[in-house]
Amino acid sequence: MTATKPAFKALDFQKLQSVVEEYAAEKNVPALAFPAEASAATVATSVDPVPLEPAKVRPKRATKTAQPAPVRRLAVELPDYLFTAISKKAAEEGTTKRYVILDALRAAGFVVNEIDFNEDGRRVQ
Repeated sequence: MTATKPAFKALDFQKLQSVVEEYAAEKNVPALAFPAEASAATVATSVDPVPLEPAKVRPKRATKTAQPAPVRRLAVELPDYLFTAISKKAAEEGTTKRYVILDALRAAGFVVNEIDFNEDGRRVQ
């Protein structure tokens, strides 16, 4: 069982090029290459030289920005009234429970870095 492959029709590149050139002239598309008849002297004089400016040096971006410290989960069992009080205070202040607890720990003398101390807990974008 041998299947015969279809023969490809030969392309006439001269005809295709003329069609492309006609379309480019109709749509006012500039040529990508100089005409073959143009001499090097004609090409050199037809283009005005543009002075090159030195490249501007961009300052390097800071590779490391201040990042919050890694977090670890701490499960604490609290009396119901204390959990409710923390929830109410967070709701009244428009903050998170985490913020209320970190604020209380800071007031108690523990060191809490500013970058780890955000009021609403949403990610900074």
